Amino acid sequence: MNKRIVRPFLLLVLVLTTSLNMIVSDSQDASATHISKPIPYLDKNEFYSSETIDVNGWVEYNNMPASDVLVQVFLENKQDKLTSANVTSDSNGNFSTIPSIPNEIEPGNYTISVTSLCQEIHSNVCTYQWEELPIAIK
Repeated sequence: MNKRIVRPFLLLVLVLTTSLNMIVSDSQDASATHISKPIPYLDKNEFYSSETIDVNGWVEYNNMPASDVLVQVFLENKQDKLTSANVTSDSNGNFSTIPSIPNEIEPGNYTISVTSLCQEIHSNVCTYQWEELPIAIK
């Protein structure tokens, strides 16, 4: 084979191989994790056992609202998860749910735990993020 043809061909192969390795490496790093974070809030933090708890918030990913993200909300004490609710963020990243307080609950300090479980398409590369909100039940 002619040296004038072989050298440019080998250079082209080297450039293409290096470019392909960079693309594959970058895409693997980019999909190594998907972190969406819930930003929950409550209108108040003291409740009676006969009430419901309005839990609102939004899900953010890279400082932007994230839609279609499954969010789990738990009312819990130090030992147990007492109630749970699942909700999906809307097209603006917002979510809202109203878990009930069990009637037999004892007065005391509890936690509302809100976990972002990511979008279904990212479930294999998802790192769950959560926020906890302290509440008191009278």
